[in-house]
Amino acid sequence: MIKCPPVSQTRIAIWGDSLAYAWSPLVWQLDPHASALSRDGCQPYLGHLPAKPYPADLKCRDFNALVTAKVRGLDTLVLVGRWNVANVGYLRPTLDAVAPDVRHVFVLGPTPKLHAEAGRCIRQHAEAACALPRSEFDAIAEPILASLRASAAPHPNVTIVDMTDSFCTPVSCPVMLHDMPLYWDAYHVSSSVAKSFELPAEISRRQQRVRARETHAEAGAAAW
Repeated sequence: MIKCPPVSQTRIAIWGDSLAYAWSPLVWQLDPHASALSRDGCQPYLGHLPAKPYPADLKCRDFNALVTAKVRGLDTLVLVGRWNVANVGYLRPTLDAVAPDVRHVFVLGPTPKLHAEAGRCIRQHAEAACALPRSEFDAIAEPILASLRASAAPHPNVTIVDMTDSFCTPVSCPVMLHDMPLYWDAYHVSSSVAKSFELPAEISRRQQRVRARETHAEAGAAAW
């Protein structure tokens, strides 16, 4: 039997494969009760099976069907997976199924995969050799992002989050940024990164709070 954590105590969840597990601190920062609905190797592709499915593929299909039912009525749903251009189009049925019943859906776009595990690169002082050229990652990420945006287009409440500038400089996608390791292996994000990342809606809400405080202060100063 496939089990999912309860979502009754939260309005926020993250869903996907092992990358969703790595990104779980992102939603826990928003709500300590947020639900992490992840299964290793299972991208959130509702109903999808390969031409010759293995037992693991059937378990993924059943897991995704179960999650689809559980996330209905949430305020925020974050989707993440190891997208590639050959299969990312399979996300469309998932978005079609969940977008009408979730207030806002965020799809985290692709992130780089290093040439070696981050810890090994750091121990061997080989960060430069392990980094991915930005042009190489852009060539991988841009068609994936285009497909994600096409799948999201019918749904105004679905936001595709381009992760590139959060993980890459203009010339490379390094092992570390701002003295922070970006990964705990070659491609799963570190918990520090997941905790510090902000969804666009959270940034917008914070900016609105700052503007409201500034407006209130200016009104108070004018009255004084």
